[in-house]
Amino acid sequence: MPLRADASSDRLGRRGWLAASMLLLCMLAGGALAPVRASAATAPGTVAFWKVYAPGWNLVAGPQGARLALHGEPLYSLDGAQPQYADNGEGVAQSGEGYWVFYSTGQTLLLVGVPQAVTQVHVNAGEWATLGNSGAKPASVRGADLVLVYDPQGGFQPAGLVQPGQAALVYADGDADVFMDPFSPPPPRTSVMPGNGPVPAPPALPGASSPTDELNYIFAINPILSDVATHIAHFADAVAVADPARPGDQIWNDLRGDAQAVSADLAAVQILNAPDRYATVQADLVLALADISDGMNETITGLLQNMPDRVDLGAGLLASGVRRVSAARGQLPQ
Repeated sequence: MPLRADASSDRLGRRGWLAASMLLLCMLAGGALAPVRASAATAPGTVAFWKVYAPGWNLVAGPQGARLALHGEPLYSLDGAQPQYADNGEGVAQSGEGYWVFYSTGQTLLLVGVPQAVTQVHVNAGEWATLGNSGAKPASVRGADLVLVYDPQGGFQPAGLVQPGQAALVYADGDADVFMDPFSPPPPRTSVMPGNGPVPAPPALPGASSPTDELNYIFAINPILSDVATHIAHFADAVAVADPARPGDQIWNDLRGDAQAVSADLAAVQILNAPDRYATVQADLVLALADISDGMNETITGLLQNMPDRVDLGAGLLASGVRRVSAARGQLPQ
């Protein structure tokens, strides 16, 4: 007599098929909606999670063997030994390595591979490296003098915790072993600016207006704006006590020196090649510094010549320029 599945087993079979289908849909939806989402069961010793990368340049990483270049995108890494990118032609993540990659329309990737919780790179003095999070948990970086992360929408920021599937750009003043691990506490928020004086820029990435162009601009513009702030503060203190009845006092020369210094800062800003991200900031700063310089000169002339209208004009230009500098500086990583 032929065997027949009874109605109960038939219903169970349909329920099992439906449950599996719903699980697959949940996995796909989770990958599309969340930056990191655990996937279905994987082979022993491996992990799998979804990662969403925005369009543009990204600093990426993954567990050993994860595919990062589904469409043949070049992966550029720095090993900390020399200022030259290595091109990972396989498109597959190696443990501990971080990569610059350009995703023209963004990517949603299922990263599957062998995790490594603690990663490390030796960085020669004065060199940069790309260090990747090859584990499945957020990790902090220790041992470097400068640690930066990058997002194509927000640009560079000082690194706190580096997320799985992401990498950090690290720099060391002297020879250093730099580690990334999920066990150390996240560092306090620091700065994108080097703390021990100027540093060499990382090697240029291909194309116009790349992240390295942005970093060069940040390194160049912030010291200029710090100098402007110093001269504005000095001018404000000095003009409050300068005596127009004594035009020969040194303090008037000091005030003129502040105005000349801001004019020099304006000239320095004008010759900078601003990347696309900061083109509007650059234009605003040029106008703001011109207002500050003119405001200082109008104030000095108005006080010495007893011309209240020119003093008022100078004060207005100064106030406008300072507001615009503050607004522009708020759009730059500090």
